[in-house]
Amino acid sequence: PGTKIYPKGSLGKLIGYNEELLSYRILAEDGRIMDTKSVQFLVLRERTSRIKPAKYTYLTGDPTSFKKAVNCKEKEKWIQAADDKLNSIEGHEFDVKAEFLYAPLKETISIKTPEGSKRKAPFLRLKKSLYGLKQAPANWFETLTSWLRETNYNQSSLDPCLFIHKDSDSFFFFHVDNLIVAGKVQAFEDLFLLQFPNSSAHEPDTLLGMELNQKPGLELLGMEDCKPVLTPLSPGIKLLTPTKEEKLQFEKLNINYRNLAPAVSMLSSFNNNPGIKQWQQILHCWKYLKGTMDLKLTLHPESSEVGNHIRYFTDATWADDLESRLSRSGTICFWKLCPVSWNSKKQNNISLSSTEAELNALSDGVQESQWIFYLIEELWN
Repeated sequence: PGTKIYPKGSLGKLIGYNEELLSYRILAEDGRIMDTKSVQFLVLRERTSRIKPAKYTYLTGDPTSFKKAVNCKEKEKWIQAADDKLNSIEGHEFDVKAEFLYAPLKETISIKTPEGSKRKAPFLRLKKSLYGLKQAPANWFETLTSWLRETNYNQSSLDPCLFIHKDSDSFFFFHVDNLIVAGKVQAFEDLFLLQFPNSSAHEPDTLLGMELNQKPGLELLGMEDCKPVLTPLSPGIKLLTPTKEEKLQFEKLNINYRNLAPAVSMLSSFNNNPGIKQWQQILHCWKYLKGTMDLKLTLHPESSEVGNHIRYFTDATWADDLESRLSRSGTICFWKLCPVSWNSKKQNNISLSSTEAELNALSDGVQESQWIFYLIEELWN
């Protein structure tokens, strides 16, 4: 709406100056931010010293997505800011020694007095849980979760082993005595070691019984100067169960990227019974990594479709396994243009048509996407 003096104009506040366009940056009454050269400065008598909370967290000249940030004039500044933000997220792993001894028993349980003990009684009453008791894991879970609630961590409704701080700045995940925390590590570490003194904190190296490490695979295999290839696997390759001769050849020879998911899934199915052809494809996969170290995955949904919603894509082959004739499903999930989940695996049943194979992949994808959607909602809000 215009004013009495300037019917076609509108009131606004000066918030900056655009040097490139040689124009003023104005915050209009309706909340819009505009760049214009047609400005008439007015002196208003009715002023207020009241400070209102800022409605905007960035200026209109700032990039609104990662794609725009890495292609703008100040891309180095934005990339460095993103790296600093990621590196500021600390993560530690906690190992609890004899964790069951911290859990009190609810039942009355006695054991035979060990031989050589100075105790004369034939039985001894247990005060804490021990390994071998069926209720020991449940008692330890209750002990740990009750302490986490006292320290303002709430249990996730989607994953019982995930706890989120009430301020949403720290996340805690555990599996028996293997615990990982991300966020405000130091404050949590002080409280945790005070409650469970026989514990240790260090950089994460195991998760769910799997060892986490990063080693220079190309150097270990002596492939630093290998010739790169363009595909994760040889085109048209069909891997079969190796023969005895192929297995012997392999025995004489003394991984996770999104674009490698199908290759890793196919090769890992031969972990217990590999052959020379499987080994050749593993080397082929490493050569692919050698040639794509400086490349990035450009697959993503349209920017106009992003918003605060997830985008889940599925695809499927049809009866490509020559032995079982099982089809293979491939899925990838995006949230705000970032891939957060991807998978490639065999389907559970033989599909009679390519349509059925696609529907199987879609069905599994819908179930997975629902769980991811609610998990993101819980973490984000």
